[in-house]
Amino acid sequence: MDATNAWLTLSSIFVEDAGVYRVLVSNSQGNALSAGAELVVMPPSEPPRLTINTINNQLEITIEGETGQTYSIEFTSGLDRDDDYWVLLSALTLTNSTQSFTDAEATNQPQRFYRAVLEPF
Repeated sequence: MDATNAWLTLSSIFVEDAGVYRVLVSNSQGNALSAGAELVVMPPSEPPRLTINTINNQLEITIEGETGQTYSIEFTSGLDRDDDYWVLLSALTLTNSTQSFTDAEATNQPQRFYRAVLEPF
């Protein structure tokens, strides 16, 4: 790989890509081989699960996921059109495996669909 940066960005890595990597740097003065750096790739966790309940005329959303992970809770008003898009409702870092919050605007809408998206580290 031809590069001139002091860092290396890897995308679309898989568990099989884990291992020790070294870098060979060269210029007009010669070559230098770096010490090994271990790349650890964690397998994906279970997908988060959302449960939705109405409590005291408020919509309560409970997310069940991995403690310490950050999830974006997003909503859309429809799933049947090409112009549907997802809007960020909240970003939560789970302090427990289950966490709840209220969507205060939900009762003013005819319908909403929700999803939880795992945020990258």
